[in-house]
Order: sequence, then structure tokens, then C-alpha cells
Amino acid sequence: MVTRNEDEYLRLAVRLGTDKCLRERLRGRIIERMSAGPGFLNPRQYGRRVSSALLSIFPDSISRTGRETGTPLASKVWQPAAVP
Repeated sequence: MVTRNEDEYLRLAVRLGTDKCLRERLRGRIIERMSAGPGFLNPRQYGRRVSSALLSIFPDSISRTGRETGTPLASKVWQPAAVP
């Protein structure tokens, strides 16, 4: 839980300590969200999210990597030499 300052933090701490209904509601929300498992533990989901974030930050890179055509970056950078 996040607060904006120390006073707000202390008020929230006191409220959580004295308001059983609030504690139970928050506990239920935490359990529900954690039961799905943290997204960063799912490598495919995490990879997609990181990829999307990077592509949104560096949209110019798409045209240089061939990503829009599905061509992997490695094939643009290095090709094995032909064997005689």
C-alpha cells in the first residue's frame, strides 16, 4: 500500500490496526491477486510485456530490425559464411 507522506502512512497503519473489516477486505484482495501468480514469474507473459514496453519506447528501432516483417534481429546482423 502506498501513501503520499509519513502522516498519511501513520493514519493508514492505525486504521488497519483498528478496522477489522478494512483488514479483511484488503487481505481478500491480496489473496485474490496473488492466486493468479505474479506476472514476472511467467516468462512468456513477462517477455511480451517487456517487448511491448521497449517497442513503445523505441518505435524507430522496428524499421531497423525488420521486426515488422517478423525477421529476427540476429538474421540481419550476422549470417554464417558459405562452406566451400
